[in-house]
Amino acid sequence: MEEMNPQYFDSRKSVLVLLALVALSGLDSALITPALAHPPSAMALEYDAARQTLIVAITHTVDDPSTHYVTRLELTRNGAPYLTEEYSNQPTKSEFTHTLVVESGNGDLLGVTATCNRYGSIQKELTVSVPAGPVTSAPTATPSASATPEAPGFELLVALASAGAVCWLLRR
Repeated sequence: MEEMNPQYFDSRKSVLVLLALVALSGLDSALITPALAHPPSAMALEYDAARQTLIVAITHTVDDPSTHYVTRLELTRNGAPYLTEEYSNQPTKSEFTHTLVVESGNGDLLGVTATCNRYGSIQKELTVSVPAGPVTSAPTATPSASATPEAPGFELLVALASAGAVCWLLRR
């Protein structure tokens, strides 16, 4: 059997380490962005019939409201698109309200979707009851399926495997 040149293994090891580092650097944004980005965690709706306004209270805790924020509120009335508001930042680092002018009558179903500029959204609905005055939605938010952040799965396994391979190769 032919004996292998030791320099061959060193160059092969270097190439593998370089490939693993490139893979890890490419996964950096895939791993960090979903971990740091998240949908709003709660939303409450209140309709003021006298003023024809909908008060949307949102909880979206972020480190920097100029780079991670609620970018859009979409309002539907009785299932039909009614109003869309776009934002380029968030007024606070966690809880804030937006007041929207909405002409609505008794029994109308108002739906609001708040979308994060990085990841996910939350949805809430409210049935208007005009004679009773202000109507408040349930205290807990009912997030949409996209509001539940997904745990890092395959990307995390690849990153850990790559890190393990780099450590193993460096020890050889």
